[in-house]
Amino acid sequence: RRQRQLYKGTGPLDPDLFAFGEIGLSAEIRAVPQAQRRVNEAARLGLKKCVLPEMCLEGLKVPDGMKVIGVRTLRQAINAVLVETETEAGLKACLNAGMVITKGNERKTWLGARGRNGA
Repeated sequence: RRQRQLYKGTGPLDPDLFAFGEIGLSAEIRAVPQAQRRVNEAARLGLKKCVLPEMCLEGLKVPDGMKVIGVRTLRQAINAVLVETETEAGLKACLNAGMVITKGNERKTWLGARGRNGA
């Protein structure tokens, strides 16, 4: 299966990636219903990385082997898709941008501009 190049200078998109949410007029990513059901179905299909609205993370049970990235804006969502979060530099860039990354029961958040750390 052929992979597409999203922007010039970027590599192909991860074939194990999926995303969902609603994009508002001011580029905010809004929550959608049945996040748990969507994540479970994606895990059943073998997908490993999910980009979803940060608001959907509350109470979400992340399946084993899946990485979930919660975003608040379209910019964060695009960065989450294009930045490789498996590397230390990529993970730090996502966290510095205010993204929430969850893998299994481990959750990392860093809201650098606001100076708040969380776990």
